[in-house]
Amino acid sequence: MRYDPPGWADRLDARLLRKWNRTIRCWFRFYGSEPLYKIKDPPRSDSTLASPFFASEPPTDTTGPVVEAKWSPQPLLPITCVGLERAQELCDRGLLGRRTLHAEYAEYRVVCRRDKTGRRRPKRVEVTTELPDYWLCVARHDPLKVREMATEVLGFEPSWMQLYGIEPDQITGTPRARERELERRFAQQVTGVGAGSLDRLPAHLKDVPEQPTGSLNRGRLLCMTFSLNRLGDLIEILLMGAHPWAAAGPAGPRPADFHAVFRVLTGPEFACRRSDPVFIAEGQDAAFNGFKLALANPPGIYMLGFTPQVFRFQDKPLDDDHDWVRFSRGAGKGYRQRLEFGPPDELADVFLDDIIVDDGTEAPRPLTGGFQVLQQLEVGVRLVRWGPTSVAPGQFEYPGDRRDWTPCNASKRCGDVLEMLDGHEQVRVPKS
Repeated sequence: MRYDPPGWADRLDARLLRKWNRTIRCWFRFYGSEPLYKIKDPPRSDSTLASPFFASEPPTDTTGPVVEAKWSPQPLLPITCVGLERAQELCDRGLLGRRTLHAEYAEYRVVCRRDKTGRRRPKRVEVTTELPDYWLCVARHDPLKVREMATEVLGFEPSWMQLYGIEPDQITGTPRARERELERRFAQQVTGVGAGSLDRLPAHLKDVPEQPTGSLNRGRLLCMTFSLNRLGDLIEILLMGAHPWAAAGPAGPRPADFHAVFRVLTGPEFACRRSDPVFIAEGQDAAFNGFKLALANPPGIYMLGFTPQVFRFQDKPLDDDHDWVRFSRGAGKGYRQRLEFGPPDELADVFLDDIIVDDGTEAPRPLTGGFQVLQQLEVGVRLVRWGPTSVAPGQFEYPGDRRDWTPCNASKRCGDVLEMLDGHEQVRVPKS
């Protein structure tokens, strides 16, 4: 089958659709050949990420149900390491918080305005789950289309300098060389290339930084840029889980311990995200019981749930139809990739912190940033599931036990968060 654009948000011609599908297949081919086990002395040295239980696309005649693998996009790592209150401070810290901690396939930005007294206050929150790989694919093959997409999101038409750092017509060479240069320049300006190792990047992207250097997707919000919020990383973790992970039992194989699976797949300290355990558990459950999975059409990360009723303005709860809850970049509920939450600029005297959060977990408090909005949001991917078939004895993978499991709060990752917190505290309370 042919995959459509994420969320059916854009109309692509047949050529662009082929290029988008090629991007997806390329990531499946790359990761399918990678070794399954990420530890020394693996139980099996011949196992790869490629799995008969996860297909690069669903068969055209499948009638299997679509299941939603979903999670809270509120970043787990800083909460685990420094607690909820300080995690909120760090995640709400502008571009630094976005680039460092928005690790759950959702990124946000807080739009601020000045009130009548001149004080700078939060006005609204913008959230996106759009994959940078999709934007980069369109930018490589159709500059006019990607500018049309950016105009829809931003509300104004960006310049070619903002998108590419150059007029596309000034890029010369063969058609293929021109496409590569368009991709390189757009990656540098808008998407970055993530944390991928050099061996997985084509030569023309190896000098592009992990994060974009242009202002358009730094000061504003077009698509995600966090190093692991990318299509390749999504496919990798889905393939990791989609194996019949097992433990030996007296009556035959039984599902393996979840932490044991994580240990052999990613090392002992990777379960510091909410999304990865969801993917591993969904894939393991399907494969162990002989079911097959594939990304449902269209593939993407979607906003699958939101509870605006916990937000109150002038003692009245908001709802899904409120003017201050604006979803876009998706063809209806279940496919939305962008949220703008808060009063528009036309209401000059109303600000985000005039809204009260009353979720019953603690005392009512003002809404001050995107971290609190993510707390009420649910994001995820849609998967097609079909089967089952029998699982052959040789297909089971046995990860062993979990004796060397390291909890997230004892990992090196927490050290990085504590270092960031120390810098934040020094800025907030300058030393005398």
